[in-house]
Amino acid sequence: MGLTLATIPLAVTNLSRMQFAVTAITHFLFVTTTIGMLLTTMIFEFMYAYGRGDTEKYGRLTLFFSRIFFFSFGTGVVTGLIMEFQFGMNWSAFTRLMGDVAGVPLAIESMISFFVESTIIGLWRFTWGKLPKRAHAWLGVGMLGASLFSIVWIIAINAFMQNPYGFRLEGGRARLTSLITLLQNPQYRPEFLHVLFAILITGGFLTAGIAAWQILHKRDTSAFKIAVQIGLLIALPAAFLQPAQGDDQGAATAALQPMKFTAIEGRYETEGSPTTGAPWAMAALINEDTHTTKAVSIPNMGTYFGKNTFTGTMPGMNAVAKMYHAKFDKTVAKSYDGQMTYYPPVTLLFWTMHLMVYAGYFFTMFALFATIMLHRRQSAIEDHPKTLRTLGWVLWLPYLTFTSGWIVAEVGRYPFVVYGLLTQYDAVSPSVTVTEAGTSLALFLMADIFLVTTMIYISHRTVKRGCRKSPVIIQKIAQFRIHLQRRRSVMPSLSNLQVIFLGIISTELMLFFVLDGADFGAGMATFFVGDDLSKRQQIMKVTGPVWGGNETWAVTAFAVMFAAYPGWYSALTSGYYPLIFLMLFFLIFRGVSFDYRNQWHSRHYNRFWDWALFIGSLMPPFLLGIIFSSTVSGVPIRNGFVYASMGDILTPFSILGGILAVLFSLNVGLNRVIKKVTEPVATSLTVALKRTTWILYPALVLFAILLPFNTQFFTNRPVIVTLLLILLVAFLGVETWAISQQRRRVAFWLSVGTMASFIYTIFLGVFPTLIVGRTAGTSITALTATSGPVSLLWTAWLFGFTIILMVGLQATAYHLINKYYHEPASPMI
Repeated sequence: MGLTLATIPLAVTNLSRMQFAVTAITHFLFVTTTIGMLLTTMIFEFMYAYGRGDTEKYGRLTLFFSRIFFFSFGTGVVTGLIMEFQFGMNWSAFTRLMGDVAGVPLAIESMISFFVESTIIGLWRFTWGKLPKRAHAWLGVGMLGASLFSIVWIIAINAFMQNPYGFRLEGGRARLTSLITLLQNPQYRPEFLHVLFAILITGGFLTAGIAAWQILHKRDTSAFKIAVQIGLLIALPAAFLQPAQGDDQGAATAALQPMKFTAIEGRYETEGSPTTGAPWAMAALINEDTHTTKAVSIPNMGTYFGKNTFTGTMPGMNAVAKMYHAKFDKTVAKSYDGQMTYYPPVTLLFWTMHLMVYAGYFFTMFALFATIMLHRRQSAIEDHPKTLRTLGWVLWLPYLTFTSGWIVAEVGRYPFVVYGLLTQYDAVSPSVTVTEAGTSLALFLMADIFLVTTMIYISHRTVKRGCRKSPVIIQKIAQFRIHLQRRRSVMPSLSNLQVIFLGIISTELMLFFVLDGADFGAGMATFFVGDDLSKRQQIMKVTGPVWGGNETWAVTAFAVMFAAYPGWYSALTSGYYPLIFLMLFFLIFRGVSFDYRNQWHSRHYNRFWDWALFIGSLMPPFLLGIIFSSTVSGVPIRNGFVYASMGDILTPFSILGGILAVLFSLNVGLNRVIKKVTEPVATSLTVALKRTTWILYPALVLFAILLPFNTQFFTNRPVIVTLLLILLVAFLGVETWAISQQRRRVAFWLSVGTMASFIYTIFLGVFPTLIVGRTAGTSITALTATSGPVSLLWTAWLFGFTIILMVGLQATAYHLINKYYHEPASPMI
């Protein structure tokens, strides 16, 4: 692999590990909350839609818990973006070497699960009271199914990293042999079920705890009694099954990762015999310097947890370390120059594991106790304030528990990223500096703390408001019902696949720039209406329900890039680390601003989120324009990685590309918003649109002049590039005429054509080169960056199937949202 401790500072590896830990834990906090809240919300909505008698209280519960779900979902989306890009930013060597295997599940998760749930959520949120109750409830089922389908493939990737399976090594890179084989990994089933039960426990206790708090404060007691019961009925079976499932995963860990298993048991020396078993330490004082443990133990249980039998020897860490040195020092771990230690942080693993074990048994006993106490016929729920108060505190414990579980799973794999195949040091991005890694860690940590704190704060405010009947909501539901009643009167060659995938990626990025670019433009458009809240709300009503689905086009584009061109993905995301990091940072605050902005009526608070929306809409297209303009003009490349300074990236040509991306986004966004808003907002935005188009003309002329001097466009494909530029100018010219004639629909579609022409000019101009190197022979091309034929074929079939689903689903969402746009806002918004 060519890396040693002299070429990459060890600090970069450690900083990257800490950043991944922070972002992964934060993201999973929102994943479990999102799925748990969605499950309980769906149960309440089905009771509301299919129940008999007075079902209004189920409707109130649906609206109440859906608010917490929306806060969590929006924050989970933006933290999930960081997770995907980190594989390339901080761990580009992993992406390059293992992307052929990990890329396909990630592409499936992004193209199907993430897209479906992000598109349906806007539709589900916008159409409450407009669609029939039962149809609306089934939209939620689609979201829940997509979320669970996402877990299937994310766990498949993690199971591969824990126990490599379903691959072959070819030229030092892992090549996928079968997608189905990935799901047959012995590590997969126990890990998947363990995570699933953790989500159910979290969702159940969170629902019951919030409802218990409401009952204690005498808020809508009749409705929240049901919520307590439903929450406990979700948590109880999962809590009973989880310990047994944990035993299965422990046995799998003992067989597949012996060092991790011995560390969580705090065992340094081999113990047990053919007639007796190794003890299990209930608590221990561990000295990691002397490799000794003083423990209070239960005889024979250590062997039982490892082998499901009470007799037999269990190896200690010292014996396992000797085995690892003999097996890996001269092969997988040779980059460490003999300085490798295979001992993980034993104290951390021991106590996090034991916290998880003890909490698991507590969940079982307390869920059973609370269910019995609160379901007794002789007394009412409110007659047990101590139990209710305990429920209100216990809702925090699952978060601590599953965080401990992820620490055990990931830290226990030390020093490997892919167990037995790739160490952390060999997986880190070679082009990332200590300053870049440290800065991004600090800023992501601050952003995550801010997001978690804000999420807790606004959720607390929502809980305090309760779900008491609101005359405004009841009136809106009645209005919706009136509106409803009125409306009822052969395998391709490898080279062909490479061409196909460039077309797929460029098309997905084009759709991202058109759809989410329109959202960026709408966010920037708020600048032109000042502080007038009613005008801002008109603009936000255009983009609020659809921004999540639109943003998934970028996620799926980079996921397909990961699967089809791991060399391109790893070089791009690590080589442009500061710009990718800044883009994600701004996307985080833009994404949550839609839900967070109106949760507290304070001038400074509202102004902060207004600026977050504006800057978060301005900077991502600007940064992406710089990145892709830089890749076609040339950057320093060595050994397949980009080593570019800010001076190499920020050239006049690339900055102009960023400005053009902003102008194109503003152009599309203003055209889209103007179609929907009323006067006088439409008039003021039309003035801004005319100014934008006139600024575009000189910017495009300058761009065309600089093209021959900064790119190979007119060398590789002069005819295609010339035609695309002519088409681009023609679209812009006719659009200017359409704006002057107030042909708003025509102007919008012409702005889409202008944006598409610009994107295809960038991507088709240098193909098959993907990133142009400044030195001859160093460019990253479709041939050198590609995956193997199995991964390419799986991804091609996947895309062919899902593109129909993606386009159809999003078209349906846009149709329904446009249909009901001028009706009163949904209570879910």
